[in-house]
Amino acid sequence: MPPLLESAGLKPDFAIIDGNFVSFSSLIVDEAEKEQYTEEDGWDFIPIHGQQVGIKTSVLEEKCTAYEMLCCYAQELKGDFFPYVPSVLEELIIPGLKFYFHDGVRSASAKCLPHLVESAKEANPNDLSVPNRIFRKVIDTLLIRIADEGSPDMCSEFYEAFYETIDIAGNNCLTENDMVKFIDVTASQLRDYGTRKQQRDEQVLSGERDIEEDEDLQEAIEADELLLSAISKSIHTIFKRHKTTFLPIWANMIPYIEAGLASNEPSTRSWAICIVDDVIEYCNGDALQYIGQYLPVLAKSVTDECTSIFCEISQ
Repeated sequence: MPPLLESAGLKPDFAIIDGNFVSFSSLIVDEAEKEQYTEEDGWDFIPIHGQQVGIKTSVLEEKCTAYEMLCCYAQELKGDFFPYVPSVLEELIIPGLKFYFHDGVRSASAKCLPHLVESAKEANPNDLSVPNRIFRKVIDTLLIRIADEGSPDMCSEFYEAFYETIDIAGNNCLTENDMVKFIDVTASQLRDYGTRKQQRDEQVLSGERDIEEDEDLQEAIEADELLLSAISKSIHTIFKRHKTTFLPIWANMIPYIEAGLASNEPSTRSWAICIVDDVIEYCNGDALQYIGQYLPVLAKSVTDECTSIFCEISQ
């Protein structure tokens, strides 16, 4: 563990070399000075505001590998990993969620969180105050990170860590305030998704972009679909663990569900139907006052040409 923790704690080396702009796209630097930072030694340079900013990427790769190994250790050792849980969480994993120099470190940090909670829970079966403290830190941190995250890819991973953590913690693990915050940050993410989708639709409609040939556009659509899926699974897990307690708080999302049901995109309709299905499954008759008006829409969807929608209704 000591060498692994040392690698995970590495801080990347930076170098800033002054230069002068000759034109908007051409940058002159002191090549003699730059020679000491070679690509073979793991340095990568990009021009920023008249300077060459270099970062030692080999250090980043070592750090990322160490984070991935920590996640693996926590997952496999479970309760036996607990002696390291408090320090790893505070000193490495939580800061790692904001390590913007390398998405791999952020991803590994998010994946590690549920396993740290599980480790604390297994190691302390007779003292729930210990795993509860770890759980509280993890949930508070994830809600902040989801609220601040602008990347759909990374936000999906934060949602995944969120619902896996809740499932591990068990029934009634969230407070009412947690659920209210979840709805607030999720509504914000859905508004951002709506803005991105509208911009893409306008670009495709105007002929500015071709959805069949534009790989960046395809990747953006896929990233948003993964985000919607992660949001859906998070809602599913909260209902699974809290049932009708979550129902009146969830009701604040009804405008987004209605928009999803009315969407002309099968994936978005399927997303909304999936959530309505969770409400029915976990809240039974109590759900009728919230989703009763959408039952005709669900009945109509039985004949939908989209297979995913038909399968969701069938379940």
